[in-house]
Amino acid sequence: MTFAAPLVDELGLGGAVVVISLVPPLLVLAAVPSLRRVDRVSAEVQADLGPRVAVLGSTGLLAEAAPATLQRLAAGASEVGLAPGEVLMSAGEAADALYVVPEGRLSVHGPAGEALPEVLDGVVGEMGLLAGVPRTATVTAVGTSRLLRVDGHEFVDSLSVTPGRPHPARRRERPARPDHPAHPGIPGSRGGRSEA
Repeated sequence: MTFAAPLVDELGLGGAVVVISLVPPLLVLAAVPSLRRVDRVSAEVQADLGPRVAVLGSTGLLAEAAPATLQRLAAGASEVGLAPGEVLMSAGEAADALYVVPEGRLSVHGPAGEALPEVLDGVVGEMGLLAGVPRTATVTAVGTSRLLRVDGHEFVDSLSVTPGRPHPARRRERPARPDHPAHPGIPGSRGGRSEA
């Protein structure tokens, strides 16, 4: 080390070792106020995200997601308010987000206008994201509703980064093999499914 030679010349070997050994603890002590500020800000952010994390984690779709994944999705989520009769999404539109419904009631109509079950809580808009297809239904607010909008790219990316296990939405059916006894369409086969 280039700074050690002058210290040894000035203080001797023992004095130089003492001075050099004091540098790391002094640097840590100097950083303590900054680390406390970062910790305080982090705690405030976590407290602000807590309700969103709880809402996201309460949905069946995200129930098995890791806490860090839920926090990342909550941080990127935005709140959307809908008035009665306001259309959230229309069949055929590009799927760019999913919506979690913590408050409100949404009507759902298929592409031919057929009424589908209403959404009182849960998730809408995930089908197009998971399948990579345009929206399959039109969703309209029945009453005043509050939703969390999760960006589609963030959601899809989160499915591949949940540590330790694939997300249930990522589990896919293995392609059927013609020589497999459970292959549908082969006479005498069981027609079962094999999950990955």
